[in-house]
Amino acid sequence: MDWLFDVLTGVISGWIGTLRRGRDTSQPWGAAVLNLHGLPEGVARKTLSDSDLCIELVRLAGHPATAEEVVVDQSPAPGERASRRSTVTIYVR
Repeated sequence: MDWLFDVLTGVISGWIGTLRRGRDTSQPWGAAVLNLHGLPEGVARKTLSDSDLCIELVRLAGHPATAEEVVVDQSPAPGERASRRSTVTIYVR
């Protein structure tokens, strides 16, 4: 469970550090997409929702099932800028 705490701490820290919802409306809203790899599906969904991003979920077939489905890939890639309400695709298995 320590790994989950570390991942969540990193996600929250990254979210706080990269989210730009300033009061200055002349600047476009945007945020760097966080690294969701290895996160459980529910945590990834909540993270994207809290960042005002839409979610497209792709379940990969033909891979060994895990006890809890986790994100194995995403688009856009971590660190790329995403505009408000844009879609981030997460791939889980």
